[in-house]
Amino acid sequence: MKRTLSTLVIAGCAAALAPAGAAAAKPRTATFQVQVIGTQTTTWKEPRRSLYGDCEGQRWSEGSGQETIEFRTKQRKVVIREGGGRPKVRLAGRGTVDRTGQRIFGIDPGPCFDGGPVTEDTGPYDCRVIGVDYVVDIDWAETLAAVANPPAGRTPRFENCPHVAAYPVIPAKFTVVRSKPFRAKALFGKAKSHEVAGQADYRRDEQFSSTETRVRWTIRFKPVK
Repeated sequence: MKRTLSTLVIAGCAAALAPAGAAAAKPRTATFQVQVIGTQTTTWKEPRRSLYGDCEGQRWSEGSGQETIEFRTKQRKVVIREGGGRPKVRLAGRGTVDRTGQRIFGIDPGPCFDGGPVTEDTGPYDCRVIGVDYVVDIDWAETLAAVANPPAGRTPRFENCPHVAAYPVIPAKFTVVRSKPFRAKALFGKAKSHEVAGQADYRRDEQFSSTETRVRWTIRFKPVK
C-alpha cells in the first residue's frame, strides 16, 4: 500500500516509563498539514571607482545587482509521534531564482580622447528568472531548520550575470538558518495551528563593494481533526 503520511518522532518528548508490571504508555500522536515557505534576497553594490588614467581620460567602473530565491511547498499531511531521535520530514516544493546585475566600465574623456562610447557594460547578460524544483527537509532538534535544495545536478546556472554574495551565502542556494528553540510538546496539547520561523541577516563591506542578504522562512503546522 502506498504511504501517504510522513511520520516525525520528536526528540525530547519520550513518554514516561510505566510502573513495573503495567503496560507501557502509548505514545501520543498528532496529525498536521505542514507547509514551508522561504525567501532569500541578496543585494550588492560596487560604487564607481577610478581604475587608471592617461591622456585619453580617467577610467572607472561600477556595478550592482540582486538575487532573490523563493520557494513554497504544498501542504502535506504529517503524523507526529512522541519518541527519541532526530526527526526529519521531506516535502516537495517549487520556486524561482531571480537574478539581475551589471558591471559598467567608463571613461571621463581627456584631451587625447578620440571619440567613441564613454561607457561599456560586460554583457550580453543571461540574467533572468529560473524556475526551480526544491526538495525541502525539516530538520528538527531543539530548533528547526528549513533545508531547501534542488535535486542533485539541477542547481540554477548563470553563465554571465554578475553577482556577489557574502559568506556564508552561496549564489543560487538557499542558506540554512535555524529557528529559536521550539517546544515540541506544544504540538500534543490542545489542537491549534503553529508557525515556526527562522531568519538571519548578513552584511559584508569591503574596500570596493558592499553586500547584504536577508533570509526568512516559515514552517506552518495546521492540525487535522
